[in-house]
Amino acid sequence: MTACTIWTFETRNFAVIVDCDYEQDWLDLSWDETGEVAEKLATGEWNAYTMRARLLTRHGDELACDYLGASIYANPTEFRDHIGSRGQWGSYFTDMVRTVLAEGRAEIKARAECYTDAAKALSH
Repeated sequence: MTACTIWTFETRNFAVIVDCDYEQDWLDLSWDETGEVAEKLATGEWNAYTMRARLLTRHGDELACDYLGASIYANPTEFRDHIGSRGQWGSYFTDMVRTVLAEGRAEIKARAECYTDAAKALSH
């Protein structure tokens, strides 16, 4: 998957990557009362994307992942809406990054507990 990498943030041990691919599933455009969205999708002015946010270790192991489909944009980088708004408005981008960070922290904690339990079992 990856039509476009929208954003990356790397530390010494981790990377958060937000990327996208073209939507592969049928789109529900029942909400498009004027037909404008369907027309712009048909002409290629807009495209539908599936967005993905991932938290990876420095070795490339995926700790957490979040997806959002049916995201319609002229340019997928527009998904990074409200950057710098300091949380004043909702943002799928911000929500997805926060989700993978929270799930990644939980995964690291769970792995640490598993390793601790295994070490205890081996020492007996």
